[in-house]
Amino acid sequence: MTTLLADVEARAGRLRNLGVVRLVECADPAPATLIAGGRRLRGLCQRVGDRHLAVAVDREPEFRKALRALGHILPGDTPA
Repeated sequence: MTTLLADVEARAGRLRNLGVVRLVECADPAPATLIAGGRRLRGLCQRVGDRHLAVAVDREPEFRKALRALGHILPGDTPA
């Protein structure tokens, strides 16, 4: 029983819930690199693989605004 509890405790510490995100797919790796590395956007998203970006839901409006400033519009976005 002690071993089981130690194993459960060790496994529980290996995962962390980082919250809900919007997953954005780019057509190819180049825009994902540009967006994720851009001065205004790098703090608002994170690369997930070659072509995907994860954006925290609470940061999405700010992300969309900065993305529009670069000339990109995410589907579902309404220009301001």
